[in-house]
Amino acid sequence: MKKQHTPLQKNRKRIGFFTLAALLAVCLTLLVNIAVGALPITVKQRNLAKINTYPLSGASRDWISDLDTDVELFLLCRGGELGMDRDLYGFLNGYAKASERITLRVVDIAANPKALDDYTQMLPSDNSVLVKSEKRYRILDNTELYFYDVPEIGRCTSEEYSLILEYLLAYDTTGKAAQSASENTTVYFDGDEVITNALQFVTLDRVPHVYVLSAHETDAPTAAMQTALFRKGFALDFITTLSTVPDDCDMLLINAPKEDLGEDEQAALSSYLSCGGKLFLTTSHQSVELPRLGEVLSAFGMRFTGGNSDYLAEGSSMQQIQGAKNNCFYATINSSHGATGSFFDDVVVISAHPILLDEVEGVTVTPWLYTSEDGILIEYDEETETSAENPTRAQYVFGAIAESKNTSIVWISCGDILSDALNAYSSNGGNYTLILSAIQYINRTAVHDIEGTPTAVTQNILAVSETQGTVFAAVAVLVLPLSVLTIGFAACRARKKRE
Repeated sequence: MKKQHTPLQKNRKRIGFFTLAALLAVCLTLLVNIAVGALPITVKQRNLAKINTYPLSGASRDWISDLDTDVELFLLCRGGELGMDRDLYGFLNGYAKASERITLRVVDIAANPKALDDYTQMLPSDNSVLVKSEKRYRILDNTELYFYDVPEIGRCTSEEYSLILEYLLAYDTTGKAAQSASENTTVYFDGDEVITNALQFVTLDRVPHVYVLSAHETDAPTAAMQTALFRKGFALDFITTLSTVPDDCDMLLINAPKEDLGEDEQAALSSYLSCGGKLFLTTSHQSVELPRLGEVLSAFGMRFTGGNSDYLAEGSSMQQIQGAKNNCFYATINSSHGATGSFFDDVVVISAHPILLDEVEGVTVTPWLYTSEDGILIEYDEETETSAENPTRAQYVFGAIAESKNTSIVWISCGDILSDALNAYSSNGGNYTLILSAIQYINRTAVHDIEGTPTAVTQNILAVSETQGTVFAAVAVLVLPLSVLTIGFAACRARKKRE
């Protein structure tokens, strides 16, 4: 006799079948997701290079087409592919698509903290980029890939932008000025120019070398200025004495020394310059008693005035800065000199001191930065320890360039000319732009600038990061099905008790 199943037994079998099918479906979905997640991102998102927000310019593509050296790009981010900036990855992938010489990898610097031990002792910002060839490398911090266009100020770096906001917060404690500046500031992605120039830097046969004197209480160039020099293709090192100038020194940078040179340093600097050396020098009005340095400069037609702590101010309203004292003013620039290049922005100086120029046989000395004809000399009286305006108005030089055969000296008598704060005062970071133009002028072997195309960064408040997407996917394929199964089991048990 055939065994008959009760309705309850049939219902249990049916429930068991559907439960098992649901579990198998969940397991299969999880396996597929794990398998897809293990695929390289270039396979999962093959069109990233085609639809990325940041396009690769024609100038960059033209340069890449002639690349004959293998280069590796590493996108450095915490969380690897899950934590990376997808737009930045797509942009970098455009380089890899444009040349077989360029490869791209994503490095999880959280999971592999020692991955950068050979390059830096400090972890860079998330989504920074390492550019590497067999010749050299460069790490581009994520902040270097962007700049800010601030109303009434123009282009500035992230560090300068922070300084501007700090100043506005101090000026207006309500925060309205800083909020207004923030709301009207446009952020631009500048990776096209930054990364292409970095590619050029790591593939050059020889890089011009700048040595910065760190002795005699000099001021080190700011991080922003050092970064700007790196971007222009210069290698940067520090030396603690001028007694021996390194053989590979293409240019010396001495920034606002407060102590004079030693006798051996004076002799070494004179020898270096007489053999075709390059010098970029800044001095402060508070430290002009530097007789040995003065003797070196006088051999090239430039000298201190001898007035200790005397400084300049501007009497012309056209050169004065609104809201600032008259010792902080816009410089008049000699636009005809090659060091100026195509520069057309403003340069701001504060408390510069006069430079006197003389005729020296075989040397061409050119006034480069100066006041208007209404320049004011603020003279310091050591006896009374007070300062007063000289009643005579005149044009004063505070920036000059001396050239003799292969020798070049650029001297700016403003001790703060290499400061981020003063650079932020100038329009579009004009101080640093003009200084870099002069440094490139006296160093003919510097990297050739490749001008990229900045892209305005738009923020999409509905954008979902890949990490968030992974969480949502886990909820969809795991949490929700298990929740349904739990509810089903609970319903079955409740029905069983009723029966």
